[in-house]
Amino acid sequence: MIFTVKLIGLFSRTIIVHNALMKNYLIYEYGIKKLKVIVIPHGIDSISIKNVAIENRYSNNNLILFFGFIAPGKGIEILIEAFSKLVNILPKTKLLILGSYHPRLFKENPSYIGSIEKKIKEAKLEDKILFENKFVNDENLQSCIQVADVIVFPYTDKSVIGASGALASCIIFGKPIIATKIPRFNAELKNGVNAILVNPNDKKELHKALLKLLLNEDLRKKLCLNLKTLANNRSWQDIAIKTIKVYEAILSY
Repeated sequence: MIFTVKLIGLFSRTIIVHNALMKNYLIYEYGIKKLKVIVIPHGIDSISIKNVAIENRYSNNNLILFFGFIAPGKGIEILIEAFSKLVNILPKTKLLILGSYHPRLFKENPSYIGSIEKKIKEAKLEDKILFENKFVNDENLQSCIQVADVIVFPYTDKSVIGASGALASCIIFGKPIIATKIPRFNAELKNGVNAILVNPNDKKELHKALLKLLLNEDLRKKLCLNLKTLANNRSWQDIAIKTIKVYEAILSY
């Protein structure tokens, strides 16, 4: 996501981006002057619920969570294939796919709609993979994040140079994360430090990462503690203050 601050009557333009990767892309690919690009990180949501009622279908199971709009490029098919190998080793494991098909697909790619249900059925994992294809509000999303053991972002689309809103939504919870080595995750996540990073489209590597995290409690705790440090000074109030200061600085010229 990129915001542009444009002042009437002036020829200058300041661009606000979410991370250094985006800044460098504008500088070196588009020739934008370095001083014109300001980095303000993506805001982090605060926790809006205190008590979580764990549903019976999640209890006594390892729970792997994917959330967000369902669309090509998210790597959900790779996740299902990796998960199908995992349940043979850890049978008390479930995968929750939380979200609905992206509205644009009804016009741009209608044949993709229903493909995830078909994939689950072909793998004979209807009792292990929970997918209801519906929009989830913030409270329900946060409930599921809190009860999840591992959160996975298996995206395969490398073309997006930006920040991940889905990642920002769960940082405050400090949950173990597996993500792919693509720009939107590489900008914030460090392999073995605050997350496990795997190559996109690599179901074997994803399977190994899932197994490693679920079997290693000490590693999960380490990643969780380090991940939560990303939330420092990134509340939406902090982001608003930083943005206002950029406007004030420009107006003072």
